[in-house]
Amino acid sequence: MDMKNLLDPVFMHLRVNHFPVILGAVGAAACLIALLVRKDGVWRYAAITMLLAGLTSAPAYFSGERAEEVAEGFEYIDAAAMGDHEDSAKIAFALLLVAGVAAALHLKKLGGWTKWVLLATSLAAAGACFWTSKHAGGIVHGSPMLR
Repeated sequence: MDMKNLLDPVFMHLRVNHFPVILGAVGAAACLIALLVRKDGVWRYAAITMLLAGLTSAPAYFSGERAEEVAEGFEYIDAAAMGDHEDSAKIAFALLLVAGVAAALHLKKLGGWTKWVLLATSLAAAGACFWTSKHAGGIVHGSPMLR
């Protein structure tokens, strides 16, 4: 593989954006499982996973800004879908950061209330990531050039 392609902003965004999405979904699912099995170890796993999702959200979000600058010139891009993706990405980024903070608070063992905050923020962040991913699919697949 050519090193130039590895450093391309669009290529980079397509690689790093999957980390917070998958970690967020797994972390939210782990929160639901922890709620059912009532085990501290599962809550800890969920918190660590959501902390990682929050930490990986910054590279995904900011690589998207650079990818947009490059991709705007591609004729097969649906600009409206890219705008929708960007708008939902801002919300997902914010919710992932909040969920990451909630995870850190839970790991500090500040009280039983932290698991409820972790659960709520994890579900919200996972939902926002799903919605953002849905819009991402339309950037190329929704292109008028491909219809």
